[in-house]
Amino acid sequence: MAFGFVIDEDGVERSELISCLSQLDFETRPIVTGNFLKQPVMKTLDDSVIAEGTFPNADKIHDKGFMLGNHGRDIRGEIEEFTKILFDFYSR
Repeated sequence: MAFGFVIDEDGVERSELISCLSQLDFETRPIVTGNFLKQPVMKTLDDSVIAEGTFPNADKIHDKGFMLGNHGRDIRGEIEEFTKILFDFYSR
């Protein structure tokens, strides 16, 4: 199980937050595939299955999203710690 997040604040880079979380032993992963339309496999598909237009929300997830893992056990303490980290990070 994982929680997905998107960094949607001007001037905040995903890499900065991920680095901060990593230093505090929080593991992150990219959102699987991000914007699937940007994946190399799309070049091999028939044009009839490729969506046309722009997809700004999919691009935002692709560029600014990350996953934070969780566990089936009680993780309320970790959630509280994560909340404090986010508050401190965005307060700087």
